Amino acid sequence: MSGAPPAPFAEMALLLGVAAAVGALATRLKQPVLIAYIAVGILVGPAGLGLVQAHDQIDLLAQIGVAVLLFLVGLKLDLQHVRHIGPVALATGLGLKPGEARLLARHGEAARVILREELEQDCDLVCLGKHGQGVLEELLLGSVTKHVLAESMGDVLVVGMLVA
Repeated sequence: MSGAPPAPFAEMALLLGVAAAVGALATRLKQPVLIAYIAVGILVGPAGLGLVQAHDQIDLLAQIGVAVLLFLVGLKLDLQHVRHIGPVALATGLGLKPGEARLLARHGEAARVILREELEQDCDLVCLGKHGQGVLEELLLGSVTKHVLAESMGDVLVVGMLVA
């Protein structure tokens, strides 16, 4: 039973080791760990260095990861917050006539797409969610909210993330 470990096992070990190291570095730099994990995936995956080739095993790991993430969201969900926000959301939704509000899904650079749709759809109000970004994330990605606020011709409602 001696010899090199099977390729999928070695790739999983490499992936988890690099993710743990980069995640620890991100935590130490007070940056979002999720961004670090995404960067690791890009770096070691086919789009980057191509070190990971075990696609079926990685797909299984990804599905398990999503299931665990959704489970954790359920654990962290504050029902008091849902009860507090629920009536406001329901009243807002019921108070709108058909066609007054639209939820659009588009592809492209977020701020540009939002501003273009604002003009094309003749929007009265653009609603954006705002979450606190780390310094690295702000430098690498910029802020969609800041760009839309600066360039929008109409009203913009920014809803902040509730921090308990």
